[in-house]
Amino acid sequence: MDSLDHLSAQSFEIPRFDDGMVNLSELIRTMAESLVNEIMDAQAEDACAEGNQRTALCEL
Repeated sequence: MDSLDHLSAQSFEIPRFDDGMVNLSELIRTMAESLVNEIMDAQAEDACAEGNQRTALCEL
């Protein structure tokens, strides 16, 4: 799985409060969102690779 390679290439800015402290809640939310998106992308790719053509999503 090479998805971690392209994640490190993205410019990821750590969310901070106005005083410079790290906003851990926002950081965890952003990381969880990225993880869920990566998992869903991988599952969609697998479904399309297996020939599951029930939806038009495989053609995108």
